[in-house]
Amino acid sequence: MKSTYRIRGYFVNTVSLFLKITFLRKVELFKGLYRSFWMRQLARRDHIAWNIQSARDQGAKVGDNCRFFGGLLFSPEAYLVEIGDNTIISGDVSFITHDGAVYNFNDGQGNIHGYFGRIKIGRNCFIGYRTIFLPDVQIGDNCLVAAGSVVMSSFPDNSVIIGNPAKWMSDIEFYRLSRMNSKGLVRSDEYPFPREMEIPKDYKRQMLLKHFESAPIRKPRSKRGSADM
Repeated sequence: MKSTYRIRGYFVNTVSLFLKITFLRKVELFKGLYRSFWMRQLARRDHIAWNIQSARDQGAKVGDNCRFFGGLLFSPEAYLVEIGDNTIISGDVSFITHDGAVYNFNDGQGNIHGYFGRIKIGRNCFIGYRTIFLPDVQIGDNCLVAAGSVVMSSFPDNSVIIGNPAKWMSDIEFYRLSRMNSKGLVRSDEYPFPREMEIPKDYKRQMLLKHFESAPIRKPRSKRGSADM
């Protein structure tokens, strides 16, 4: 009898465990399907919010009130990336948190796993289109990184950096004054930032053509560095 009860108990426990595992798998499957559906709906409704959520899902630490206008490209170690509050990032910006070149080096120990480094972006920054960040760099608050820059060094607060490799160009106040007083600054009472993406294409085309119909294009600089007028 004891043997029968023992076998019966083993059978009941096995079936119970099987049903529990099956149920949990179905719950996880449902969560995955729901998450996939939710992300698709978010992409249709608000692509900027989708870009931010996608970055967080990959492991990056993203602050509040950020705006990502395109998908970000992360190395597998996205959890080594931190992006501060109120930062704006253009499209195709890459965060490379490892350097595979070390695999070519042999120090005789044979235990090299890789070279890794954190990347930290401060608050209130703007990161231009197709910027590349390499491992172990940080930029301070209120910085601007020009499009196409390759950031290999760290920079302090209020820096404007540009180039490959990126170099300090000016402080942010000088850049602000030059842009706010430039003929290239376009204002719109109907579609101000952050609603600039809502403007109809034809309306934007007409607005810009009218704005620039009499504005001269910047002329080349002379060898001495002064603009030819």
